[in-house]
This record gives sequence, C-alpha cells and structure tokens, in this order.
Amino acid sequence: MAFGDDDIKEGEPYMGTVQISRVSGHVALFDSEAKHQHFIALRINHADRRRSLSQDWIHSKGQVVEVYMTEAQFAAMITSLNMGAGTPCTLNWIKGEGSIQGPVTPDDRIDMFHDEMLERLERAVEKIKALKEAPGISKKNQAALDGILTEITSNTGFVADQFGEHMEHCITKAKAEVEAYLSAYIQRAGLTALGAPEPKPAVTDHRKPSPYDIEGEY
Repeated sequence: MAFGDDDIKEGEPYMGTVQISRVSGHVALFDSEAKHQHFIALRINHADRRRSLSQDWIHSKGQVVEVYMTEAQFAAMITSLNMGAGTPCTLNWIKGEGSIQGPVTPDDRIDMFHDEMLERLERAVEKIKALKEAPGISKKNQAALDGILTEITSNTGFVADQFGEHMEHCITKAKAEVEAYLSAYIQRAGLTALGAPEPKPAVTDHRKPSPYDIEGEY
C-alpha cells in the first residue's frame, strides 16, 4: 500500500510485532531427542505505525530475534505460564550476531543414561569385590556375593541395551503421536478463530433394541 505525505508515522523503541509460523524441514532442536519434520518458528521484530485513510497500519521493520521450537515445546510455552525457568528453544538468529548454528544431531540422552547406569554398576561391583575380600567374611557369604557379581556382570549389559532400544522406539512413537495431535489442535484453533464451528465427534448408539423401548413423544 502506498502512503501519502500527510500520513502520520510513529516509531518508538517499544513498538514490536511477533510472528509465529509452522515450518517444514528436517532439523534437530535443542532439548529434543529426535529430528523434526515440522516445527515452530517465532520471530520478534521492531515495528512502526502509520495513520492513513482513518486506519492504523502496523509494519514490521527489522527482526530482533528468531527462535525455533518443537511443537511440543510451543504447546508447553503457551500452557505453562509462570512455571519453572522457561521453555527450551533453539536460537536461530539474533540481531547483531546473525545466524546461529543449531545442533547437527538430536540430543542423545538415552546413551547418556545408559553410560551413567553402567558407570554406577561398575562402582557397585568394585564395592562388592572389596566386601568379598573383607577379613572374617564367611564362605557362605562369599558365595552369595559371587552370585550377585555374576548376575550383575553377565546380565546387566544386555538389559541396559534392551532398555535403550525400547526407549528409542517409545520416543519415535510418542513424537509421531504428539505432532499429529498438535497439528489437529492448531487446525481447530484456527477454525475457531475464524468463527467456524468446531467439529464434534459422531456418536453412535450401539445398544441392542429392547422390546421395552417406547417410540414417539412422551
């Protein structure tokens, strides 16, 4: 739109705009253990306001910061007010610094927990060995400790590996379900904002007919 010379223009440091977009891609984001095909971009801009044709026209005129969030992080941000230290996000662009390199691969917390568990078990094994060599311990107790050591060293690694694989499967499944739910939620919110009625689920009566059912008005 073209503005005239008589239009009133206001520009103050406190004026700004916020833009939220749903973006398609394949990225890793901070504090997320999976790559995301869809994510949320939030931008904060400087702004000015012009008065023309008896209307106010607000325009973005310079980006201040842009962050990326998973759809779950975005949902947590708008539903968890005044809670905790804030919602994690991935800084993508900051005024004065430019683009910021994000994580190349997702946070692999499963391997971290796996390694921490094995490290703790190794310390437990060393303590059991020291207890087994303690003076005055009976042969019966030594045999019991040998059984515990065998159980730990033989089976724990396998169980930890199985646990890691199970968690990876759970994360992948949960990610798909969360993204599907949030996509539907965002769509419903958009329809509501436009004044369209929210669709209601169809209700089917699965009861068997009864000879005592009464037809007609009463």
